[in-house]
Amino acid sequence: YHSHLIIPVTFFSKHMKGKSENKTARLRSDASDRTWEVEIDHGRRLTGGWKEFVTAHDLRVGDVLVFRLEGDLVFHVTPLGPSCCEIEFTPAHDHEDKIASEIRPMKKRAKKNSRREEDFSTDHSCFVANVSVASMRDDKLYVPVGFVMSNRLRETNCKIVLLNGMGRSWNLTLYNDKSGTYLRHGWSSFCSANGIKEGRSTFKLVRKSGTPVIRLCHAVYKPCRAESSS
Repeated sequence: YHSHLIIPVTFFSKHMKGKSENKTARLRSDASDRTWEVEIDHGRRLTGGWKEFVTAHDLRVGDVLVFRLEGDLVFHVTPLGPSCCEIEFTPAHDHEDKIASEIRPMKKRAKKNSRREEDFSTDHSCFVANVSVASMRDDKLYVPVGFVMSNRLRETNCKIVLLNGMGRSWNLTLYNDKSGTYLRHGWSSFCSANGIKEGRSTFKLVRKSGTPVIRLCHAVYKPCRAESSS
């Protein structure tokens, strides 16, 4: 698994056929601000640059990777552990950053992360989501699969309550389909009312029983917003 990754035939045929010859895929993750460029060899194999991606994320045998196509050969990758819970990353020490940058020069200095040992005390009630212009325009925010599976929210579509930092509530739908799980039917209104713009936002599940309640803990706000982001 260190040397290459083979793209499944079904996904390749539907999304990449005719686009991947002699091209490079770009991989992103929540572990770093860096974008990894990985060569696509023989149509369906990720090769050159793949080993660096594996090493940077400390991927191991038994881990599961969820790829989400975000653009022309641009993928957001979510690493899951053997239990299908999302792997958490913590900032490394500064001296490790310096050593890493000397060994693997980066186009842009990115925060290097080291993997935290997985155990049963890991808090799976929180998730980080990438808020984009498209997500606000299309009224849907992708919810990481690790959060959904850990909290058993994949079984059905359901109503949820979304709270802002001040405790005001909005009624949304947690919508599941073949491509993933999304916050829908009210997400655009929530962003507009709270002055949210593109960037990473952190959410926390504060109630699971009955109608699930999710609170926005941190977001990137438009400059005109007076309230704090926390």
